[in-house]
Amino acid sequence: DYVIINYNFIIWTDFVSHNNKIVEAINYASDSYWGDGERFKFNARIDTFENRIEFSQGDSRVVKTDFGLTLQIFHYK
Repeated sequence: DYVIINYNFIIWTDFVSHNNKIVEAINYASDSYWGDGERFKFNARIDTFENRIEFSQGDSRVVKTDFGLTLQIFHYK
């Protein structure tokens, strides 16, 4: 039996270039097995990324990326 767990994440950065580096690293690890090789490994699948740039009053801006992570975990009985 498998247990499916869904997570939602938000990445906040000040610059698009910083955000892109983080997204690339996470996306590279999608559709693979995460975890400790000697203990547990979980099948991880990342949904699509949604990027937004938000401007506040003044000079501040925030680059946000939302994405979902689904883990499929083998459940022992």
